[in-house]
Amino acid sequence: MTIGERIKLLRTKNQMTQQALADRVHISRQSISKWEQDLAWPSFANIVIISDTFDVSLDELIRGDAEFMENLERKPHIKILEVIGIGSLIAILSLTTLLLLGIRETRITGWISLLQLLSFIFLAVNINWRKINDSLTQWGLFWGIICFATLAIPAIIDFFNGIIYGLSH
Repeated sequence: MTIGERIKLLRTKNQMTQQALADRVHISRQSISKWEQDLAWPSFANIVIISDTFDVSLDELIRGDAEFMENLERKPHIKILEVIGIGSLIAILSLTTLLLLGIRETRITGWISLLQLLSFIFLAVNINWRKINDSLTQWGLFWGIICFATLAIPAIIDFFNGIIYGLSH
């Protein structure tokens, strides 16, 4: 029996709707539906909540789903390393190309400031903030604020310098 089938069995046995379980786990009803149809797997943190909700052991909940067990054993895919690696490569190639084309550094930094602002806005809109808020420690929050401030200050200065320059010329 798959973990999705077990979740559905436990949920119906306890006369709980998908929405009620979703509210308990703090996720959408659609996520519960995907789990029960074996279209997606719950995170380990959600498995623990489900285990506590239905008063069953973790072993009882996940044993028998070989594919899920194999997925738990795999090393997690670290997306931040992709962001840093691919982002660094794009930065180096873009900067090299622009300089070879004879575009001045001052012109490049102006466009970069605009791109930073736009990419930050799009990133902020697309982040799962609930997961980040749940995982942030006090020190993580502190360093996140410092990082944001140090990235924002040059962008803000460049933005206002561009406005002042544009108004004066």
